[in-house]
Amino acid sequence: IVAIIHKDEMAQIEELNEELENRIREADLVLGEVVRCRASLPAVLAGMKKEECRAKFIRAWEAPLNSTPPIGIDVEKIKNDVTSRVKETQDLTEAREQLERKLQQLKAEHDVSEERYRKTFELLRNDRYKPVDALPNDLIFPPISNK
Repeated sequence: IVAIIHKDEMAQIEELNEELENRIREADLVLGEVVRCRASLPAVLAGMKKEECRAKFIRAWEAPLNSTPPIGIDVEKIKNDVTSRVKETQDLTEAREQLERKLQQLKAEHDVSEERYRKTFELLRNDRYKPVDALPNDLIFPPISNK
């Protein structure tokens, strides 16, 4: 009887060992699958996040704007603004060119006056001439009136 009980226990132990080995094999397979899935997890999560963001963007894009009324673009007003600014720029360019011409004219007059001043000064520095003789020939004194 003891041998039979012992034989039954041994059979049970064998059966449990076999079941344990099967469970270990299944656990190894599941663990391998988990490791494989875990390796691809970042890519899968990134793809899911990308799809989530894309869906949010599409919803936001298609949603009507509640806070501001739709803005109409006035093409004629823009054209008129551009035209007026171009005309203003042209007017300013013409005014600048006139001022540059006036500046050149004033510089030329200044150069003539400087030359005349220099010649007069040179004549005055020369000891050969008297002060009256040093004055230019075209200088006319106004008549003195006795009132």
